[in-house]
Amino acid sequence: MLQRVKSASVTVDGQLISSIGQGILVLAAVSRDDTEKEIESMAAKILKTKLWDDNSTDPVGRWKHNVKEIDGEVLCGALDYAGALLHSLIFGSLSIHFARNYQERQ
Repeated sequence: MLQRVKSASVTVDGQLISSIGQGILVLAAVSRDDTEKEIESMAAKILKTKLWDDNSTDPVGRWKHNVKEIDGEVLCGALDYAGALLHSLIFGSLSIHFARNYQERQ
């Protein structure tokens, strides 16, 4: 899931873990079966996604710039059992068998 943001942060137990200014907040669901190549492909697609307008043209060009072109930042988070959460959204049942464990995602 991608969300274009003016700023975003991650806080755990009241402690700031990470923060960004303008950019993209990513909630990634990575399965234990996903390969490194698939994950790299996913990251490349995120960086190429055009979410910002080109205000230098008249009329304004809609959806013309990606996060790199605006010098934005990316904050990527993964929920524990994100794969299971995704599975429950797709199939309507919760299963932790599709999730990568927390240590593997580090």
